[in-house]
Amino acid sequence: MRLDDETEGRRLEALDACAVLDAPPDGRFARLTRLASRYFAADTAFITLIDDTYQWVIERTTNHVDARLTRDESLCNLMVVSAEPLVIGDIASDPRIAGHPITSGFPLRFYAGAPLLARPGLAIGSLCIMRREPGDPNDFDLEALVDFAGLATDEIELTRRNRELAHLSETDPLTSLLNRRGFEASFERARRRSRRTGLPLSLLLIDLDHFKALNDSVGHEAGDVALRRSAAILGGAVRRPDDVVARFGGEEFVLLLPETGAEGARFIAEGICTAFAAANLPHPGTWSGRISVSIGIATCRGEDAMDEGLLARADEALYRAKRGGRDRVESAP
Repeated sequence: MRLDDETEGRRLEALDACAVLDAPPDGRFARLTRLASRYFAADTAFITLIDDTYQWVIERTTNHVDARLTRDESLCNLMVVSAEPLVIGDIASDPRIAGHPITSGFPLRFYAGAPLLARPGLAIGSLCIMRREPGDPNDFDLEALVDFAGLATDEIELTRRNRELAHLSETDPLTSLLNRRGFEASFERARRRSRRTGLPLSLLLIDLDHFKALNDSVGHEAGDVALRRSAAILGGAVRRPDDVVARFGGEEFVLLLPETGAEGARFIAEGICTAFAAANLPHPGTWSGRISVSIGIATCRGEDAMDEGLLARADEALYRAKRGGRDRVESAP
């Protein structure tokens, strides 16, 4: 059961804007699930977020519920579609979910959930409780559960607003790209996402060749213009919402490419070199008379994404590109 494509697209945009799914745990949701479990005398309480494919349990009081389920396996997906609370007195016999995978052999029988509404009609997840014994839905305090879900939604909205404020402090004023601080926050989220999904993550370190010579020959004001124009070229290489380009410092930039393997990353890197050649940004201090770039690439996936060495590997590849004559791409082994 799914929403129509337009509504689902807006729902996924709202989920992405919340920046919670790949955020490190900080205890706020744990307090809510503990309180909900006590208030409702539940055997488990949990909070879910639902993306295009899976239900992710971002907090739970017990391990009765798997940390990840497909949407077809998830009761909470019913609330994503309806954007309304759901109470099931007995999972094993309720005709509304006949044939659902959870009806066979699951140890908990009573289920109640309320949607997390990012906006009216757009549910991005749910707060749920379950009990071992069946119960009468009419005796359940649904209003209180909706209030608990509202508190969870408030925490998610607070995270979103904090992210907006952080963006102001994470933006490079010269190029309007992310600065190093902004990159590091994005990098951490991308690494956690790669570990969660098992999909590749590639990183490109990009250096403007002989930039000091440019500043020395034409002055810092013209150098700033060159940096802004270079940033625009790199921004053009960012094709997807999750791709990140940042000014890493001085004349060095970094491009973060989630869900991109080594081959795809190299294709993008070579396209960047071609774009700089086509732009023909003037550089009187080089034999070609234009600005070129050297690029180092490193790729990882899954658990390897949490290895602290990815950036160092890209830096080593960049060093080889410079040592090899610049205006070229090198990949880390």
